[in-house]
Amino acid sequence: MALETTTSILRRTWLLVAAATGVLGLSLGRIWWLAWPRAGVCLAIRPAPPGCELVDRVPVAVAWTVVLVVSSVAVLWVARSRPSRPRWASWTALALLVALGLIASEATRLA
Repeated sequence: MALETTTSILRRTWLLVAAATGVLGLSLGRIWWLAWPRAGVCLAIRPAPPGCELVDRVPVAVAWTVVLVVSSVAVLWVARSRPSRPRWASWTALALLVALGLIASEATRLA
């Protein structure tokens, strides 16, 4: 019985770690896709299309990158510090990371 409980706790912990890493990767990819200029013609509209306005978007992307990395480390700390912690604490931390990722993407797009 104890082995089964330990196994389920470890499985849940690694699932949370994998989910947090995936969310972080997708969020950072989206932010930097929006922020970094690419070759091509940029339309004269406001807000500028993704990648057309380097000056405004890169500082915003750097700031949100720091926020997301720190938040991701916090999620990993919650998951690994005490794996027997209640499930709601871990999944709430992951949900907050997802919300921050969405806010970061939108903030970078509108910068």
